[in-house]
Amino acid sequence: MSVRDRTRPPRIPPFARRLRAVLRAALTQASGSARKAATLTGLSAYHVRMLAGRYGIEVDPGPGGRRMTRQELLDALSLNRGNVSRTALHLNMHRRQVQRLMALYGLPRGKPAPGLTRERLIATLNGCGGNVSRTALHLKLHRKQVQRLMIRYGLREPGQWTSART
Repeated sequence: MSVRDRTRPPRIPPFARRLRAVLRAALTQASGSARKAATLTGLSAYHVRMLAGRYGIEVDPGPGGRRMTRQELLDALSLNRGNVSRTALHLNMHRRQVQRLMALYGLPRGKPAPGLTRERLIATLNGCGGNVSRTALHLKLHRKQVQRLMIRYGLREPGQWTSART
């Protein structure tokens, strides 16, 4: 390899030219939004941003481009019932980034969804006649999660909800 070859810009293969053209057209149609361009191209938003950066195409930074406020994070968490992975998908960022923001704003991890208080759990249990599965269905939680909440709130001792099937 000569010095001239090293100083010359690398030759772009034909498939990369086509990819760049498709990406540029999708970003133009999506007004620079990587998320919308991802749906148009079939790529993930991460790959759209990565390839756009590699090819020098302008992309809107999205929610990761600026720091999210505490209230915006709380709204997204409550919308997804405290589920960090779903919140991350909703905000188009990585799950660990959501966890870092939660630590930054002092939000607790591993707690029940905001708005699910002991009183609400008791009222739902009473409305379902003590049936844990129906309570879980009404609260849109898993049955085991309702059982863990019942232990945490001191409503029943563990092992009491095994049914006596005969």
